[in-house]
Amino acid sequence: MPWLKYEALYSAILRFVKDKGIRVRHLDLKNGAGGYYDGAKVLITIDSKARNKLDGCYYLLHEFFHYKDHRDGKFPKFFSSHLEYSDENLQLVIDAEMSAIKGGSKELKKWGIDYEPSELTAAGLELTIIFWKKYYFNID
Repeated sequence: MPWLKYEALYSAILRFVKDKGIRVRHLDLKNGAGGYYDGAKVLITIDSKARNKLDGCYYLLHEFFHYKDHRDGKFPKFFSSHLEYSDENLQLVIDAEMSAIKGGSKELKKWGIDYEPSELTAAGLELTIIFWKKYYFNID
């Protein structure tokens, strides 16, 4: 029963994140995102449908890496303001998201899970950029 394995792993990752002083909540996200990080509230929100599943483990670590980047002063414009669409701001989103994508997947590997997010493939990244344009800039 692999779901038992992921339930235990999710609980361990959740403790790890909360031990860093980050609040975590679970909501039914309808926007297609697996989760998001709110720097002003030091709060991670994860889609409740992903709780105790492999994707949820990754989403939690992905958002944790957004927290780390924010804490470490990386991508300050990404975390500090509403972004208007421009090629420069799209690249900023890509850079900030790729940092969290790579960080989350590398950290998950430390927990014994080899997980390659679809965003790390050319086709997956192309589809994800379309999603990011809608999510960050409201562009269809």
